Amino acid sequence: MVGDPLRLGQILLNLANNAIKFTESGEIAVSAESIKRKEEDVEIKFVVRDTGIGLTKEQAGKLFQAFSQADTSTTRKYGGTGLGLSISKKLSELMGGSIGVSSTYGEGSSFYFTGVFAFKENKERDIIPEEIKDLNVLIVDDNATSQEVLSSYVKDFSFRPTTVDNGTEAIQLIRKTKENDKKPFDLVLMDYSMPGMNGFQTAEKINELLNEEERPKYILVTSFGRDEILNNVDKFGFDGFVLKPVNQSLLFNTIMQSFGHAYNDSKKRREEEYPE
Repeated sequence: MVGDPLRLGQILLNLANNAIKFTESGEIAVSAESIKRKEEDVEIKFVVRDTGIGLTKEQAGKLFQAFSQADTSTTRKYGGTGLGLSISKKLSELMGGSIGVSSTYGEGSSFYFTGVFAFKENKERDIIPEEIKDLNVLIVDDNATSQEVLSSYVKDFSFRPTTVDNGTEAIQLIRKTKENDKKPFDLVLMDYSMPGMNGFQTAEKINELLNEEERPKYILVTSFGRDEILNNVDKFGFDGFVLKPVNQSLLFNTIMQSFGHAYNDSKKRREEEYPE
């Protein structure tokens, strides 16, 4: 995309900071999607969703006015003037877009804005080794947003994702796949912290169902970077790990390494964009 990274960054930072300020528990997710494409430009919609305090219809209606917050008690508790949202509104309009919010009081809010960007076509790079294209990937994670993000990433890699919410469902699916003589999963992206069984326990149970040739590669996906967890990655037969929030490039490199294909994405990109 060709646009104004400073304006875009200012809006995203303001909306993300507000989401963090007003969200005591749950999660905050930032997403972007193409909603309208023409010959020379594309309109992108950005959404910052939180599970915070939310807004009433009356509060939402005046939110983008200068020096306005939801109410005086909000200002006293959380601070700030509300000026950032007024500025974000002007910046989104300068980018050819608009800004708005949908919210449920007490449950959370979704702030969204649009911008128009010029684009230039990039040649697709064939970076997936032929022998591991179309991998069957099982994603085991109890967080729906994490499932969505990981599924999107592996689809970009030409892989086929299947998602389940916990270890018990993963074991049941593996058992059913084996009973039906279907192609087993080649790779499992396993969340560590899940209700019931953690990621290591789930992998042990899966391996009990499979012979050595059927066992998939395992990559641990965790928001817990503690040494006692990461030191057990090798002990439980995992081929690597990535920390949440997951970086797509790092996930790609970890998958490549687990299948014996060392790959430096940034080095290859430099070589392709700046050939000697």
